[in-house]
Amino acid sequence: MTDLKTTITKEEITELPLISFAGDILVIDSLNGIDEIIDEIKTQRVLGFDTESKPAFKKNVPNKLSLIQISSEFKAYLFRVNKIGFPDSLIRLLSEKHIIKIGLGIQQDLSLLKKIRNFEPGGFIELKEISQKAGVEDFSLVKLAAIILNHRVSKSQQLSNWDREMLSEAQIRYAATDAWLCLKIANEL
Repeated sequence: MTDLKTTITKEEITELPLISFAGDILVIDSLNGIDEIIDEIKTQRVLGFDTESKPAFKKNVPNKLSLIQISSEFKAYLFRVNKIGFPDSLIRLLSEKHIIKIGLGIQQDLSLLKKIRNFEPGGFIELKEISQKAGVEDFSLVKLAAIILNHRVSKSQQLSNWDREMLSEAQIRYAATDAWLCLKIANEL
């Protein structure tokens, strides 16, 4: 990449065009067909990865994991672990070393997943490390999207209730975008 900035201001970010995932999104809130969905995901070599937790607004109250987001370039999968748990087929996917899963703040995500069911994660790459090697100094997803992709990201749904009965369209788009951006930024770098 040429002319890569190492940092960016909030003011510069507000001037950038908005970016969001435009592909297909599948919300998985039951175990029906889950093995077939996982088999479909396993055809990909590199994926974007993220999780969402129900916000905790009190000190020392742990966040409860609600959602696992996995994205290819054109399709995002949102696993509502608050409804389906952490099924064996999903654990096997997240344990496979030959399928690369790129995310930001992966250690925290994996820690929350291991509280649901202990497993041995495999194939995870931290986006912050890739960005550091490229000389970037700001590591939030908002700043990485601005610096690397020259676009801004809406984080308006970040603190929404991820345990609600039905996710809103805005939550679904936000969740898909977060996982997809990890993949897109890594590919650009």
